[in-house]
Amino acid sequence: MRKVFWFIVSVITLLVLTYNFRLGVEAFQDTNGYFGGDSGDYILVGASLAKTGKYGHLKSTPREIIVDLNSGDFLDKVYEFGNHSTWRPPLWPAYLALFFKFFPHALILAHLVKFLLILGGAYLFYSTLISLKFSSSLSRIFAVFYLIHPTLQLYSRTYLSESLTYLMMTLLLFYAVRTWQDSKKINVFMTGLIGGLLVLTHPYHLAFPFILIILIFLKKNFKISHYFVAFPVLVFVIGFWVIRNHMIYPENGLFITSSTGAVMAKGWNAKVPELHNNVNGDLADEELVLKPDDQMAGLNEVERSELYQKRTKEFVKENSRMIVPILIKKLKSAFNPIREISKPGLLQNLNELHRILILLIFFYALFRWKLDLFGVIALTIILSTIFITALTYSGIRFRSGQVPLELLLITLALKDLGLLNYIRTLKCSLACSFRKKMNPQK
Repeated sequence: MRKVFWFIVSVITLLVLTYNFRLGVEAFQDTNGYFGGDSGDYILVGASLAKTGKYGHLKSTPREIIVDLNSGDFLDKVYEFGNHSTWRPPLWPAYLALFFKFFPHALILAHLVKFLLILGGAYLFYSTLISLKFSSSLSRIFAVFYLIHPTLQLYSRTYLSESLTYLMMTLLLFYAVRTWQDSKKINVFMTGLIGGLLVLTHPYHLAFPFILIILIFLKKNFKISHYFVAFPVLVFVIGFWVIRNHMIYPENGLFITSSTGAVMAKGWNAKVPELHNNVNGDLADEELVLKPDDQMAGLNEVERSELYQKRTKEFVKENSRMIVPILIKKLKSAFNPIREISKPGLLQNLNELHRILILLIFFYALFRWKLDLFGVIALTIILSTIFITALTYSGIRFRSGQVPLELLLITLALKDLGLLNYIRTLKCSLACSFRKKMNPQK
Protein backbone atom coordinates (compact mmCIF):
# COMPACT_ATOMS: atom_id res chain seq x y z
CA MET A 1 0.00 0.00 0.00
CA ARG A 2 2.81 2.43 0.87
CA LYS A 3 4.57 1.75 -2.45
CA VAL A 4 1.35 2.38 -4.34
CA PHE A 5 0.84 5.67 -2.49
CA TRP A 6 4.32 6.97 -3.29
CA PHE A 7 4.03 5.80 -6.89
CA ILE A 8 0.82 7.82 -7.30
CA VAL A 9 2.39 10.86 -5.59
CA SER A 10 5.46 10.60 -7.86
CA VAL A 11 3.33 10.41 -10.99
CA ILE A 12 1.24 13.44 -9.95
CA THR A 13 4.37 15.44 -9.12
CA LEU A 14 5.96 14.55 -12.45
CA LEU A 15 2.79 15.56 -14.30
CA VAL A 16 2.70 18.93 -12.51
CA LEU A 17 6.36 19.61 -13.33
CA THR A 18 5.88 18.54 -16.94
CA TYR A 19 2.82 20.75 -17.31
CA ASN A 20 4.65 23.83 -16.02
CA PHE A 21 7.71 23.05 -18.14
CA ARG A 22 5.51 22.84 -21.21
CA LEU A 23 3.80 26.16 -20.42
CA GLY A 24 7.20 27.83 -20.20
CA VAL A 25 8.30 26.40 -23.53
CA GLU A 26 5.06 27.38 -25.27
CA ALA A 27 5.16 30.93 -23.91
CA PHE A 28 8.45 31.66 -25.68
CA GLN A 29 7.86 29.53 -28.77
CA ASP A 30 4.86 31.61 -29.81
CA THR A 31 6.23 34.33 -32.08
CA ASN A 32 3.09 36.35 -31.47
CA GLY A 33 3.55 36.06 -27.73
CA TYR A 34 4.68 38.57 -25.13
CA PHE A 35 8.41 39.31 -25.35
CA GLY A 36 8.64 42.39 -23.16
CA GLY A 37 8.76 42.86 -19.43
CA ASP A 38 11.30 41.50 -17.00
CA SER A 39 11.64 38.09 -18.68
CA GLY A 40 12.51 39.64 -22.03
CA ASP A 41 15.05 41.98 -20.45
CA TYR A 42 16.76 39.15 -18.55
CA ILE A 43 17.06 37.23 -21.83
CA LEU A 44 18.43 40.31 -23.60
CA VAL A 45 21.12 40.82 -20.92
CA GLY A 46 22.00 37.11 -21.04
CA ALA A 47 22.33 37.33 -24.82
CA SER A 48 24.65 40.34 -24.50
CA LEU A 49 26.86 38.47 -22.04
CA ALA A 50 27.00 35.44 -24.31
CA LYS A 51 27.83 37.39 -27.46
CA THR A 52 30.01 40.26 -26.24
CA GLY A 53 31.03 39.38 -22.69
CA LYS A 54 29.49 42.71 -21.66
CA TYR A 55 26.64 43.07 -19.17
CA GLY A 56 24.07 45.15 -20.98
CA HIS A 57 21.86 45.21 -24.07
CA LEU A 58 22.43 44.36 -27.71
CA LYS A 59 21.07 46.54 -30.48
CA SER A 60 18.28 44.02 -30.97
CA THR A 61 14.84 43.66 -29.47
CA PRO A 62 13.98 40.84 -27.04
CA ARG A 63 11.66 39.46 -29.73
CA GLU A 64 14.47 39.26 -32.31
CA ILE A 65 16.81 37.56 -29.85
CA ILE A 66 14.18 35.05 -28.73
CA VAL A 67 13.26 34.15 -32.31
CA ASP A 68 16.95 33.56 -33.09
CA LEU A 69 17.40 31.46 -29.94
CA ASN A 70 14.42 29.30 -30.82
CA SER A 71 15.49 28.83 -34.44
CA GLY A 72 19.08 27.94 -33.54
CA ASP A 73 20.46 30.93 -35.48
CA PHE A 74 21.71 32.78 -32.40
CA LEU A 75 25.09 30.99 -32.25
CA ASP A 76 26.14 31.95 -35.75
CA LYS A 77 24.78 35.49 -35.96
CA VAL A 78 26.76 38.61 -35.15
CA TYR A 79 25.12 41.22 -32.92
CA GLU A 80 26.17 44.74 -32.10
CA PHE A 81 26.51 45.78 -28.46
CA GLY A 82 24.14 48.58 -27.54
CA ASN A 83 24.76 49.81 -24.01
CA HIS A 84 25.86 48.79 -20.54
CA SER A 85 23.09 48.08 -18.05
CA THR A 86 23.15 47.29 -14.36
CA TRP A 87 19.41 47.37 -13.79
CA ARG A 88 19.24 43.59 -13.26
CA PRO A 89 21.14 41.55 -10.66
CA PRO A 90 23.73 39.34 -12.40
CA LEU A 91 23.20 35.70 -11.45
CA TRP A 92 20.14 34.85 -13.55
CA PRO A 93 21.44 36.53 -16.75
CA ALA A 94 24.79 34.77 -16.20
CA TYR A 95 22.98 31.44 -15.94
CA LEU A 96 21.14 32.10 -19.21
CA ALA A 97 24.35 33.27 -20.91
CA LEU A 98 26.03 29.91 -20.25
CA PHE A 99 23.44 28.21 -22.43
CA PHE A 100 23.13 30.98 -25.01
CA LYS A 101 26.88 30.93 -25.70
CA PHE A 102 27.37 27.21 -26.28
CA PHE A 103 24.11 25.53 -27.27
CA PRO A 104 21.54 25.84 -30.05
CA HIS A 105 17.91 26.07 -28.92
CA ALA A 106 19.35 27.36 -25.66
CA LEU A 107 16.11 28.76 -24.26
CA ILE A 108 14.54 25.31 -24.01
CA LEU A 109 17.75 23.80 -22.64
CA ALA A 110 18.11 26.50 -19.98
CA HIS A 111 14.48 25.92 -19.06
CA LEU A 112 15.01 22.15 -18.82
CA VAL A 113 18.14 22.43 -16.68
CA LYS A 114 16.28 24.85 -14.42
CA PHE A 115 13.73 22.13 -13.70
CA LEU A 116 16.50 19.60 -13.05
CA LEU A 117 18.02 22.07 -10.57
CA ILE A 118 14.61 22.42 -8.92
CA LEU A 119 14.58 18.63 -8.45
CA GLY A 120 18.01 18.95 -6.88
CA GLY A 121 16.66 21.67 -4.62
CA ALA A 122 13.88 19.33 -3.49
CA TYR A 123 16.48 16.73 -2.56
CA LEU A 124 18.44 19.33 -0.57
CA PHE A 125 15.23 20.32 1.20
CA TYR A 126 14.51 16.67 1.97
CA SER A 127 18.07 16.23 3.30
CA THR A 128 17.63 19.31 5.50
CA LEU A 129 14.49 17.86 7.08
CA ILE A 130 16.18 14.49 7.60
CA SER A 131 19.12 16.22 9.32
CA LEU A 132 16.58 17.81 11.69
CA LYS A 133 15.33 14.33 12.68
CA PHE A 134 12.05 14.46 10.82
CA SER A 135 10.80 11.10 9.59
CA SER A 136 11.54 9.98 6.06
CA SER A 137 7.83 9.95 5.19
CA LEU A 138 7.19 13.49 6.42
CA SER A 139 10.37 14.74 4.73
CA ARG A 140 9.29 13.23 1.42
CA ILE A 141 5.80 14.74 1.72
CA PHE A 142 7.23 18.22 2.26
CA ALA A 143 9.75 17.69 -0.56
CA VAL A 144 6.73 17.05 -2.78
CA PHE A 145 5.10 20.23 -1.45
CA TYR A 146 8.36 21.99 -2.33
CA LEU A 147 8.06 20.81 -5.95
CA ILE A 148 4.35 21.43 -6.50
CA HIS A 149 3.98 24.57 -4.40
CA PRO A 150 1.76 27.07 -6.26
CA THR A 151 4.42 29.78 -6.02
CA LEU A 152 7.00 27.60 -7.76
CA GLN A 153 4.43 26.56 -10.34
CA LEU A 154 3.69 30.19 -11.20
CA TYR A 155 7.32 31.24 -11.60
CA SER A 156 9.02 28.07 -12.85
CA ARG A 157 7.15 28.47 -16.13
CA THR A 158 8.72 31.92 -16.69
CA TYR A 159 12.22 33.22 -17.44
CA LEU A 160 12.21 35.40 -14.34
CA SER A 161 14.82 35.08 -11.58
CA GLU A 162 12.33 33.85 -8.96
CA SER A 163 13.01 30.14 -9.62
CA LEU A 164 16.74 30.65 -9.11
CA THR A 165 16.00 32.67 -5.95
CA TYR A 166 13.90 29.73 -4.72
CA LEU A 167 16.88 27.42 -5.28
CA MET A 168 19.45 29.78 -3.74
CA MET A 169 17.27 30.16 -0.64
CA THR A 170 17.13 26.35 -0.40
CA LEU A 171 20.93 26.16 -0.59
CA LEU A 172 21.28 28.88 2.06
CA LEU A 173 18.82 27.02 4.29
CA PHE A 174 20.76 23.78 3.82
CA TYR A 175 24.06 25.32 4.94
CA ALA A 176 22.50 27.49 7.65
CA VAL A 177 21.03 24.38 9.26
CA ARG A 178 24.40 22.63 8.99
CA THR A 179 26.04 25.65 10.62
CA TRP A 180 23.39 25.52 13.36
CA GLN A 181 24.25 21.85 13.99
CA ASP A 182 28.00 21.97 13.43
CA SER A 183 30.17 25.10 13.66
CA LYS A 184 32.82 23.82 11.25
CA LYS A 185 34.38 26.65 9.27
CA ILE A 186 33.38 25.10 5.93
CA ASN A 187 29.70 25.32 6.90
CA VAL A 188 30.14 28.93 8.01
CA PHE A 189 32.02 29.74 4.79
CA MET A 190 29.33 28.20 2.57
CA THR A 191 26.57 30.02 4.45
CA GLY A 192 28.31 33.34 3.74
CA LEU A 193 29.02 32.41 0.13
CA ILE A 194 25.48 31.32 -0.69
CA GLY A 195 24.10 34.32 1.19
CA GLY A 196 26.09 36.63 -1.09
CA LEU A 197 24.93 34.78 -4.21
CA LEU A 198 21.33 35.06 -2.98
CA VAL A 199 21.65 38.86 -2.86
CA LEU A 200 23.10 38.86 -6.40
CA THR A 201 20.13 36.77 -7.52
CA HIS A 202 17.51 39.04 -5.98
CA PRO A 203 18.58 42.17 -4.00
CA TYR A 204 15.19 42.15 -2.27
CA HIS A 205 16.85 39.72 0.14
CA LEU A 206 19.76 42.09 0.84
CA ALA A 207 19.42 41.98 4.63
CA PHE A 208 18.41 38.33 4.92
CA PRO A 209 21.82 36.56 5.05
CA PHE A 210 23.28 39.18 7.39
CA ILE A 211 20.42 38.86 9.89
CA LEU A 212 20.37 35.06 9.64
CA ILE A 213 24.09 34.70 10.28
CA ILE A 214 24.07 37.17 13.19
CA LEU A 215 21.15 35.43 14.91
CA ILE A 216 22.69 31.96 14.49
CA PHE A 217 26.08 33.13 15.74
CA LEU A 218 24.60 34.95 18.75
CA LYS A 219 22.43 32.02 19.75
CA LYS A 220 25.24 29.48 19.35
CA ASN A 221 27.88 31.71 20.97
CA PHE A 222 30.27 31.20 18.07
CA LYS A 223 33.84 32.39 18.38
CA ILE A 224 34.84 35.73 16.90
CA SER A 225 36.82 33.81 14.28
CA HIS A 226 33.57 32.54 12.79
CA TYR A 227 32.49 36.12 12.12
CA PHE A 228 35.76 36.64 10.23
CA VAL A 229 34.86 33.70 8.00
CA ALA A 230 31.18 34.35 7.25
CA PHE A 231 31.04 38.12 6.83
CA PRO A 232 34.18 38.68 4.71
CA VAL A 233 33.03 36.11 2.14
CA LEU A 234 29.47 37.47 2.22
CA VAL A 235 30.67 41.04 1.71
CA PHE A 236 33.27 39.97 -0.88
CA VAL A 237 30.71 38.23 -3.10
CA ILE A 238 28.37 41.23 -3.05
CA GLY A 239 31.27 43.68 -3.16
CA PHE A 240 32.76 42.03 -6.25
CA TRP A 241 29.70 43.06 -8.25
CA VAL A 242 29.60 46.50 -6.65
CA ILE A 243 33.24 47.11 -7.63
CA ARG A 244 32.57 45.84 -11.15
CA ASN A 245 29.73 48.36 -11.47
CA HIS A 246 31.98 51.14 -10.18
CA MET A 247 34.58 50.27 -12.82
CA ILE A 248 31.94 50.64 -15.54
CA TYR A 249 30.57 53.85 -14.00
CA PRO A 250 33.62 55.39 -12.21
CA GLU A 251 31.97 58.80 -11.90
CA ASN A 252 29.08 57.41 -9.86
CA GLY A 253 28.71 55.97 -6.36
CA LEU A 254 28.67 52.36 -5.20
CA PHE A 255 25.58 50.30 -5.95
CA ILE A 256 24.38 46.73 -6.60
CA THR A 257 21.84 47.59 -9.30
CA SER A 258 20.87 50.82 -10.99
CA SER A 259 17.23 50.09 -10.16
CA THR A 260 17.91 51.16 -6.56
CA GLY A 261 16.86 54.77 -7.06
CA ALA A 262 13.65 53.90 -8.88
CA VAL A 263 12.49 51.37 -6.29
CA MET A 264 13.26 53.80 -3.47
CA ALA A 265 11.24 56.48 -5.26
CA LYS A 266 8.34 54.05 -5.80
CA GLY A 267 8.35 53.28 -2.08
CA TRP A 268 8.58 56.89 -0.89
CA ASN A 269 6.29 59.36 -2.62
CA ALA A 270 3.01 61.14 -1.97
CA LYS A 271 0.92 58.51 -3.77
CA VAL A 272 2.12 55.48 -1.74
CA PRO A 273 -0.66 55.70 0.91
CA GLU A 274 -3.23 55.74 -1.88
CA LEU A 275 -1.80 53.41 -4.55
CA HIS A 276 0.55 50.92 -2.86
CA ASN A 277 -0.61 47.30 -2.66
CA ASN A 278 0.97 43.87 -2.31
CA VAL A 279 0.07 42.69 -5.82
CA ASN A 280 1.65 45.53 -7.80
CA GLY A 281 3.17 47.64 -5.08
CA ASP A 282 5.31 49.58 -7.57
CA LEU A 283 2.16 51.07 -9.09
CA ALA A 284 3.14 54.51 -7.80
CA ASP A 285 5.19 56.43 -10.38
CA GLU A 286 8.83 56.96 -9.36
CA GLU A 287 8.82 60.28 -11.23
CA LEU A 288 6.50 61.71 -8.58
CA VAL A 289 9.55 62.63 -6.49
CA LEU A 290 11.18 64.64 -9.28
CA LYS A 291 11.25 68.43 -9.37
CA PRO A 292 9.58 70.27 -12.29
CA ASP A 293 12.95 71.35 -13.69
CA ASP A 294 14.62 67.92 -13.46
CA GLN A 295 15.81 66.75 -16.87
CA MET A 296 16.05 62.96 -17.34
CA ALA A 297 16.97 63.14 -21.02
CA GLY A 298 20.67 62.53 -21.58
CA LEU A 299 21.21 60.82 -18.23
CA ASN A 300 22.38 57.22 -18.17
CA GLU A 301 20.52 54.73 -15.97
CA VAL A 302 22.95 55.16 -13.05
CA GLU A 303 22.66 58.94 -13.16
CA ARG A 304 18.89 58.60 -13.21
CA SER A 305 19.10 56.23 -10.22
CA GLU A 306 21.19 58.73 -8.27
CA LEU A 307 18.75 61.52 -9.09
CA TYR A 308 15.85 59.37 -7.88
CA GLN A 309 17.73 58.62 -4.64
CA LYS A 310 18.52 62.29 -4.10
CA ARG A 311 14.93 63.39 -4.67
CA THR A 312 13.58 60.54 -2.51
CA LYS A 313 15.73 61.64 0.42
CA GLU A 314 14.56 65.20 -0.09
CA PHE A 315 10.93 64.04 -0.15
CA VAL A 316 11.36 62.24 3.16
CA LYS A 317 12.99 65.29 4.77
CA GLU A 318 10.38 67.69 3.44
CA ASN A 319 7.41 65.45 4.28
CA SER A 320 8.28 64.09 7.70
CA ARG A 321 4.60 63.84 8.64
CA MET A 322 4.11 61.25 5.89
CA ILE A 323 6.86 58.91 7.12
CA VAL A 324 4.71 57.04 9.61
CA PRO A 325 1.62 56.71 7.33
CA ILE A 326 3.80 55.46 4.46
CA LEU A 327 5.62 52.98 6.69
CA ILE A 328 2.36 51.68 8.15
CA LYS A 329 0.85 51.31 4.66
CA LYS A 330 3.88 49.44 3.28
CA LEU A 331 4.40 47.17 6.31
CA LYS A 332 0.72 46.31 6.51
CA SER A 333 0.80 45.45 2.83
CA ALA A 334 4.01 43.43 3.15
CA PHE A 335 2.59 41.12 5.82
CA ASN A 336 -0.98 41.05 4.53
CA PRO A 337 -1.59 37.49 3.24
CA ILE A 338 -4.69 38.54 1.31
CA ARG A 339 -4.36 39.95 -2.20
CA GLU A 340 -5.10 43.66 -2.03
CA ILE A 341 -6.01 43.65 -5.72
CA SER A 342 -7.95 40.82 -7.31
CA LYS A 343 -5.76 38.28 -9.09
CA PRO A 344 -7.92 35.26 -9.90
CA GLY A 345 -6.77 31.67 -10.32
CA LEU A 346 -6.51 28.42 -8.38
CA LEU A 347 -2.77 28.80 -7.78
CA GLN A 348 -3.29 32.34 -6.50
CA ASN A 349 -5.96 31.08 -4.09
CA LEU A 350 -3.70 28.29 -2.83
CA ASN A 351 -0.86 30.78 -2.39
CA GLU A 352 -3.15 32.93 -0.30
CA LEU A 353 -3.96 30.01 2.02
CA HIS A 354 -0.22 29.39 2.40
CA ARG A 355 0.43 33.03 3.31
CA ILE A 356 -2.39 33.01 5.89
CA LEU A 357 -0.85 29.95 7.53
CA ILE A 358 2.59 31.56 7.54
CA LEU A 359 1.24 34.75 9.13
CA LEU A 360 -0.28 32.65 11.93
CA ILE A 361 3.07 30.92 12.37
CA PHE A 362 4.81 34.31 12.58
CA PHE A 363 2.41 35.33 15.38
CA TYR A 364 3.07 32.04 17.16
CA ALA A 365 6.84 32.45 16.81
CA LEU A 366 6.71 35.94 18.31
CA PHE A 367 4.37 34.78 21.07
CA ARG A 368 6.62 31.90 22.18
CA TRP A 369 9.75 34.13 21.87
CA LYS A 370 12.28 31.34 21.86
CA LEU A 371 15.42 31.71 19.78
CA ASP A 372 15.75 28.11 18.63
CA LEU A 373 16.03 27.28 14.92
CA PHE A 374 12.29 27.87 14.47
CA GLY A 375 12.51 31.27 16.15
CA VAL A 376 15.68 32.26 14.28
CA ILE A 377 14.22 31.57 10.84
CA ALA A 378 10.90 33.25 11.62
CA LEU A 379 12.60 36.32 13.11
CA THR A 380 15.01 36.54 10.16
CA ILE A 381 12.14 36.60 7.66
CA ILE A 382 10.23 39.19 9.70
CA LEU A 383 13.21 41.52 10.25
CA SER A 384 14.52 41.30 6.68
CA THR A 385 11.01 42.00 5.33
CA ILE A 386 10.68 45.05 7.60
CA PHE A 387 14.11 46.31 6.48
CA ILE A 388 13.56 46.08 2.72
CA THR A 389 9.95 47.29 2.98
CA ALA A 390 11.02 50.38 4.88
CA LEU A 391 13.89 51.04 2.45
CA THR A 392 11.93 50.39 -0.75
CA TYR A 393 8.74 48.30 -0.82
CA SER A 394 7.61 44.68 -0.74
CA GLY A 395 5.11 42.54 -2.59
CA ILE A 396 3.81 39.02 -3.03
CA ARG A 397 6.08 38.29 -5.99
CA PHE A 398 9.20 39.38 -4.12
CA ARG A 399 8.37 37.04 -1.23
CA SER A 400 8.24 34.00 -3.52
CA GLY A 401 11.88 33.09 -2.97
CA GLN A 402 11.41 32.53 0.76
CA VAL A 403 8.82 29.75 0.33
CA PRO A 404 11.37 26.97 1.14
CA LEU A 405 11.99 28.67 4.49
CA GLU A 406 8.26 28.94 5.09
CA LEU A 407 7.78 25.24 4.36
CA LEU A 408 10.45 24.47 6.95
CA LEU A 409 8.68 26.78 9.39
CA ILE A 410 5.49 24.76 8.91
CA THR A 411 7.27 21.49 9.75
CA LEU A 412 8.97 23.05 12.78
CA ALA A 413 5.67 24.53 13.97
CA LEU A 414 3.97 21.12 13.66
CA LYS A 415 6.75 19.63 15.78
CA ASP A 416 6.73 22.45 18.33
CA LEU A 417 2.97 22.23 18.78
CA GLY A 418 3.12 18.46 19.23
CA LEU A 419 0.98 17.89 16.16
CA LEU A 420 3.42 15.43 14.59
CA ASN A 421 2.64 12.84 17.27
CA TYR A 422 -1.07 13.36 16.63
CA ILE A 423 -0.49 12.89 12.89
CA ARG A 424 1.47 9.68 13.51
CA THR A 425 -1.29 8.33 15.74
CA LEU A 426 -3.93 9.21 13.18
CA LYS A 427 -1.86 7.59 10.44
CA CYS A 428 -1.50 4.35 12.44
CA SER A 429 -5.23 4.29 13.21
CA LEU A 430 -6.16 4.73 9.55
CA ALA A 431 -3.67 2.07 8.50
CA CYS A 432 -5.03 -0.41 11.05
CA SER A 433 -8.62 0.29 9.97
CA PHE A 434 -7.66 -0.25 6.34
CA ARG A 435 -5.97 -3.59 7.12
CA LYS A 436 -9.03 -4.79 9.02
CA LYS A 437 -11.29 -3.93 6.12
CA MET A 438 -8.98 -5.68 3.68
CA ASN A 439 -8.61 -8.75 5.93
CA PRO A 440 -11.85 -9.05 7.96
CA GLN A 441 -11.14 -12.69 8.94
CA LYS A 442 -8.12 -11.54 10.95
